[in-house]
Amino acid sequence: MKIYKCAMKKWLFFVVVLLMTGCKEKYDSPVPSIETGYLVIEGVINNDGDTTDIKLSRTTNLGDTGKRIETGAVVTLEGTNGSSYRLGENFAGNYTINNIHLDNSIQYRINIHTSNNQQYQSDFVSVRNNPPIDTITWARENDGVQIYINTHDPQNNTRYYQWEFEETWEFNTFFATLKYVGNPASGVMYRAVTDPHIYQ
Repeated sequence: MKIYKCAMKKWLFFVVVLLMTGCKEKYDSPVPSIETGYLVIEGVINNDGDTTDIKLSRTTNLGDTGKRIETGAVVTLEGTNGSSYRLGENFAGNYTINNIHLDNSIQYRINIHTSNNQQYQSDFVSVRNNPPIDTITWARENDGVQIYINTHDPQNNTRYYQWEFEETWEFNTFFATLKYVGNPASGVMYRAVTDPHIYQ
């Protein structure tokens, strides 16, 4: 009798899984497909030594899979005084430059020349340096931790701020058999560890 009940439970579990996987259906958007292929420019120009990254891609239809990366473009930062800084493509669609120091007395724009001979230029804009951060505080909340940053601009020239951050984690474990090594592109992601006590 116990064997029968066990078999019934397995059969019921199989039916539930089958029903769950069989309920998927394709969603057809009521929005009609429109012309795509518009250039998308993402990035922030960082002054005074920070890295500037500009990502280039193309728009796609809602039903398309994957992202259209814009490679082989010539991306330059141009000043009204004739100065020019070229961003190198360090990997597909990502253009970067390090350690630039811009002049606050002139304006700059982004000039993009794509591999299919199209040219895009932004308007000239003034350089605005972020004021230093006054304080950083945090508070524990029900769904996580909220970070608060306080700053000010005595000249009242900058009213909107955006900060990017990198998360740093500390792991404490007493039982471990695998340890993360490298990155997915390297092909080596995990290796066995002999010491079960890993603090990282």
